[in-house]
Amino acid sequence: MRRATAGRLLALSLVVALGLAWLLALERPAAAQYPPPGSTIVILPEEGNLLTGGTTDLTVRVLDPQARPVADAAITCRLAAGTENGASLAPGQTTTGADGGARFRLFAGTKAGTITVRCQSSPAAGQTQVQVQDPDSQVGAARLPTTGQDGTRGPEMEEGAGQPPSEGPAVGPSPPNGEGQAPPAEQPPGPAIGEGAGQPTSPAGQEGGPAGLPLPVAALNAIGAAALLSLAMGAVFILSRIK
Repeated sequence: MRRATAGRLLALSLVVALGLAWLLALERPAAAQYPPPGSTIVILPEEGNLLTGGTTDLTVRVLDPQARPVADAAITCRLAAGTENGASLAPGQTTTGADGGARFRLFAGTKAGTITVRCQSSPAAGQTQVQVQDPDSQVGAARLPTTGQDGTRGPEMEEGAGQPPSEGPAVGPSPPNGEGQAPPAEQPPGPAIGEGAGQPTSPAGQEGGPAGLPLPVAALNAIGAAALLSLAMGAVFILSRIK
């Protein structure tokens, strides 16, 4: 009787120990895949051209390979250039919200120059640049820096910024009834903007498994469930053989 009870306890302990070990092993690759490989970081400054002593907000978004927002991802931003001019960034680290975004405040500093902001949410990373000018040396407005696949692109100057206005053609009296006037030139149709225009495209062949996990993690979960079921059936068989 005692031998049978000891055998049952040993079999149950073995099943529980193996199950816990397998669950712990599954948690490690799942954590290493978040954000999943192929994710990108998009950095959007509210202003791409600052005056000395000014501030602007940065919105940093983390997107998975299917361009979906990644929530609760730890993200770190720092200044790779500009600190020598008194620039600073706060906070240094935060977590993305439900929309995959986080906000940072950039202080321009007291001297003109270029500020480079680098952000990382491993394995995704990206950077952008913001120009700082003295109030008396402004030439033109700069477009907001946008980010590409690698999250890097600097500000561009508007066309004609800082250039003197060009003289237009002389305008004389209009002939009666529009005689002698050239017909207006036809404008070529612009490109059609469809649904989802401007959205990042997802890389081909990258599909998620259950609950948005990458395929390797989903496969491991399925194997783990099958292994636990086999262990449970084995334990039942052992208990039925012990008398």
